[in-house]
Amino acid sequence: MMHGRKQADPVEPVLERYTDADRAWAHAFHASLVWADLTPEQCAAELELQRRSIRDSGQNPEELLGEPWPFGTRRAQAIRSPEQRALRELPVDSSKALLLGAGIVIGLLLLGFGLWVAFRDGWLAHSWQVWQLASLIGGAGVALSGNLAWFLRRNGRLRAGWLTLALGVTVALGSCAVLAITQGDKTLASPNLVVPVLGVVLVVGAVLLPYPDAVAGRLYQATDHRIWFDQCAALLRGRYGFTRAEAARVLEPARQHWRETVAGQSATGPLEEFGTPTEYAMSVAASTERPLVRRWMLRQLCYLSLVTLWGVSGILALLNEGPSAGNITFVAAWGLFAACVLYGLRPADRRHYVTQRITARRKDAEAVLEARDD
Repeated sequence: MMHGRKQADPVEPVLERYTDADRAWAHAFHASLVWADLTPEQCAAELELQRRSIRDSGQNPEELLGEPWPFGTRRAQAIRSPEQRALRELPVDSSKALLLGAGIVIGLLLLGFGLWVAFRDGWLAHSWQVWQLASLIGGAGVALSGNLAWFLRRNGRLRAGWLTLALGVTVALGSCAVLAITQGDKTLASPNLVVPVLGVVLVVGAVLLPYPDAVAGRLYQATDHRIWFDQCAALLRGRYGFTRAEAARVLEPARQHWRETVAGQSATGPLEEFGTPTEYAMSVAASTERPLVRRWMLRQLCYLSLVTLWGVSGILALLNEGPSAGNITFVAAWGLFAACVLYGLRPADRRHYVTQRITARRKDAEAVLEARDD
């Protein structure tokens, strides 16, 4: 199937227009912009702008602009769009990255366990049972649907996130239960060599298969004030961790201002008055610490749950099977992990996390406000 001709890189022609003496600086400057996650179009426009500045000044780039990497870092901070700034809240910036990661993780699990079983029992033996396949389907389905639901929620799509989670978990666990009940004690007809090969195919396929180029998040441009406020609330709750009551409370001043504007029969719309929902939610989140504290506490609770789960299983194995190299190593590793988790519960760590995130959000909000004023 044809996917169309690949678009030309807009950066290369601009780099070629630099003089030979300035091209090394331009390449380093470009690398700093790419490292800051700017798009090729943004990089090309900025490179052309600085090329003209250097040409008109008659100076070399180091004299005029300074070292390329620090200068590129500062320029990237000024160039980023509001949506790009908002996406920095997410560990992954697109559904493509999420699906790619899931495919690679599942493929590596199949490869690792497949090689272990094949070397242990023989490549042509039949060791895999149907219940193991059912467990893989159930676990992978629940993990993938949970991550997709989290991803949608962090982008303000709350209903889509809940629907994805409900459908994904239902289908995954339902398939797992049907296979386990009807075929659970049977052995797969495929030999052991098929499993590691399937893992390699899954990893390669996850890397090479084409994905849609859609970027995470949506640039909300609602003109109706009711939709605008709904989108703001969804972003505050999903992306920034506000509760429903907190989102309503911080949006109330804007609602009151809008009611007064409408009462005065102003023709100004919510976009002109407040900016996009993405921009307004970013500015509000930059002045509220409670959601960050709550997220820090939830993260620590997850770590403590893992410490408890692994600790109980490791100690029970040590008591039931007696001391062995494997059990002692596991308990020692668990003890180290538990110590790190407990050390991370210090109030100083919480303050550092909250302060760091608030500072970054305030810088982004100030940059967006300056861009709107310009």
